Amino acid sequence: MGILSSLFGKKPAYPPPDPVAINDSIAVLKQYCGDVMRHIGEAAFQGDSMERQVLCVYAFGGLHVLAQQKALAPPHAHAVCLVLFKDFFGYSDSDSAAKAEACITAAPDRTSHLNGIIHRGIEGFLAWQEHRDTFNASDFRDVLTRLQKKTSG
Repeated sequence: MGILSSLFGKKPAYPPPDPVAINDSIAVLKQYCGDVMRHIGEAAFQGDSMERQVLCVYAFGGLHVLAQQKALAPPHAHAVCLVLFKDFFGYSDSDSAAKAEACITAAPDRTSHLNGIIHRGIEGFLAWQEHRDTFNASDFRDVLTRLQKKTSG
């Protein structure tokens, strides 16, 4: 890398986006989130409830898995996240961007309160992929229970 590139922060070149992988990732994450909501009870996710917010972060763990499985470049995974937060969860463009940025920042930061939820989401998504026929969202339910104990205690 030349001196000018290092001074001006030349960004790495990413491969062109794979529209099939991106659209498939969005569809799979919507299915996953929908399955979680059905098992927990869709009423719990109305408005901007804690459950809805936690599911956004938890689903980011699933996105992390899909990004690796489908070799999505970081900007393409970011785009998937924005679409999921906006189209599935109904957040505004600015709220979707802020939530995505918070997840991106928290994922590698073990001190972040969101980090544990993201990593539980990774495990939950892998379990959902492997055992869709017996999936019951028990891991997500456990995450909610632990968070409710922390906020009430």
